[in-house]
Amino acid sequence: MIQGGGVIGVELASVYQALGTRCIIVEMLPQILPNLDQELAAGVAAQLNRLGVEIYTGAKVLGASKDPAGLKVAVATQAGERSFLVNKVLAAVGRRPVTQGMGLEENGITLERGRIVVNEYLETSVPGVYAVGDAIGGVMLAHVAFAEGTVAAENALGKRVKMDYKTVPSCIYTQPAAASVGLSEAQAREAGFQVKVGRFPLAANGKALIEADAGGFVKIVTNERYGEILGVQILGPRATDLISEAALALRLEATVDEITSTIHAHPTIIEAVAESALAVDGLALHLPRRG
Repeated sequence: MIQGGGVIGVELASVYQALGTRCIIVEMLPQILPNLDQELAAGVAAQLNRLGVEIYTGAKVLGASKDPAGLKVAVATQAGERSFLVNKVLAAVGRRPVTQGMGLEENGITLERGRIVVNEYLETSVPGVYAVGDAIGGVMLAHVAFAEGTVAAENALGKRVKMDYKTVPSCIYTQPAAASVGLSEAQAREAGFQVKVGRFPLAANGKALIEADAGGFVKIVTNERYGEILGVQILGPRATDLISEAALALRLEATVDEITSTIHAHPTIIEAVAESALAVDGLALHLPRRG
């Protein structure tokens, strides 16, 4: 059993299930991968279900007791309390910085719930002292820490560079993989944008069919007024590589027209990005027209 349906929980469930271990995910929130676009999270859940992973959302582990056959775990599910007999329970309910005992506060560095407080230049409360990575909390990803390290080093050498988190891609290494960058559809609407969405299923992508991995999709969230791309979600083969085009589009404030007018090689999975951009206006080439 895996307690927690975040990125780490679903990735390990994908691995263990593929290796022949029966996996159960228990997640307190209404969906697994709660920080992701709802459709993308639902797509990952569907793929995990196909592998045989059991998923309980809106559920809570109440406790565990030893049993001759392993562990008996009590879980409050939406359908009532259930008991599961399992061999192991993996806690994957989040991470936090480990900064205790390092003498940080004694030397004037401000901490907040264990994380080192920094400004937009990644400078701590002590001038000339910088901090990056998991120690400052926020987006705890290796590629973010690399970017933060670059910004901090430049500022330590006299530049004034701000850390920008707009184009941070989130990658989920399940089978198939999932990735996203920018705003989800719900986040875009909450931010006040008039949203238009383009969706393209990989079942209509030739390369995905060739690779027999066509269960995913590409989704593009745009600002209807200007056509600017606000966010992209991908579920499918090499999604964690393909998301880089979307991240660059956000960095350049690209529009749907700029994506669709860029020639994408054929046959490739990334053609689905261009098709989803066309689908924003109902113009996808490899989908039947409605009406």
